[in-house]
Amino acid sequence: MRIRSHHYHYLAVLLAFAAFLVLLLLSTHTGEARTITVDDDGGANFTKIQDAIDNSRSGNTIRVYDGEYHENIVVHTPIYLIGNGSLTTIINGSGYSDGDGVTDSEDAFPNDPAASKDSDGDGYPDEWNKGKTEKDSTTGLKLDEYPDDPDKWEKKDEDEGFIFI
Repeated sequence: MRIRSHHYHYLAVLLAFAAFLVLLLLSTHTGEARTITVDDDGGANFTKIQDAIDNSRSGNTIRVYDGEYHENIVVHTPIYLIGNGSLTTIINGSGYSDGDGVTDSEDAFPNDPAASKDSDGDGYPDEWNKGKTEKDSTTGLKLDEYPDDPDKWEKKDEDEGFIFI
């Protein structure tokens, strides 16, 4: 029996499609599930749960160690999220990114626990949060000497000793 040339064409298309399916299956294989660790004190793979989730794949286990985690988490793939217990591992998704007790929508510095108020919107805090000082600032904040005037803030030139106002 003789195979016609158009049959070769169909056979070639069928083989190409089969090869495509094999490559697709191999590329979507996730490999072995792994365990990712989170500890807000450090010493683990991540200090934030969301970072661990964002770096996980389907079937991974995320083990969260003792601590209070101030973050809203979004899980977008099937994973196992395991804590050390409901009394010792707390996810506080109340909208306080820096844990200072001021909601992010009202906090001028949502990533810095040392300050939250900036009346004139110039990027310098009016005051430190209760019990905090400049040393507690995680982003290098300096107090605003003129908290009600966005055009005035104190800048010292350390070399010359001048103050610009």
